[in-house]
Amino acid sequence: MPDQESKTKDDHQEIILRQLIAMWPQLRPEVRDAICLLVDAELIKEALASEGRSLSGE
Repeated sequence: MPDQESKTKDDHQEIILRQLIAMWPQLRPEVRDAICLLVDAELIKEALASEGRSLSGE
């Protein structure tokens, strides 16, 4: 069972990911590419797919 600090960190990461996904269509392609290099691209791809979006911003 995760401790409270770990759960809080996971919650914050989830919030940040959701905000990023909401902004995704407005981001320039080179910014999207940079984010995918810094963050697990599969995680972003799954989150975008759950919102009906793709890595290309469509």
